Amino acid sequence: MATTGSRTASTFKLAAEPDSTPGLPGYCVCGEAADGDSTLHAVAELEPDIVLLDIRMPGADGMDVAAHLGQLERPPAVIFCTAYDHYALQAFEVNASAYLMKPVRKDALAKALQRAAKTNRLQQQPPAGTAPRRWRTGRAHVSRHRTDRLGFLDLLPG
Repeated sequence: MATTGSRTASTFKLAAEPDSTPGLPGYCVCGEAADGDSTLHAVAELEPDIVLLDIRMPGADGMDVAAHLGQLERPPAVIFCTAYDHYALQAFEVNASAYLMKPVRKDALAKALQRAAKTNRLQQQPPAGTAPRRWRTGRAHVSRHRTDRLGFLDLLPG
């Protein structure tokens, strides 16, 4: 899920399918889209943390949208809410956080939202190709460990 920096400990932005109002504390619907293409545009504009998708939508279907979102540098979590049970395995191949059958029960949605909001260690790491935060502090040296002693290597300026 694309964490936008505006996420707080208690509020997650959702881009939901039309007529989907979770009514759950800690979540707010930031946008809705009626088809796959407008979903992609809304996600680009609104940067939600979690996206609720249906499988069958006009234009790009939910699987295509989820696959596209998965290519983003910081993709939103995807929860499928659908009437089609035979796409469940495919949904997890596009990294869906959950797969809920319609009619969606409020308690099932609450659990899925909690799972989607929970990050793991890998998700908390900086994007590939960037140095860990501890390496971006402007140090003048790095340490080098040897079996008999600890040494320092001087770094040349910029």
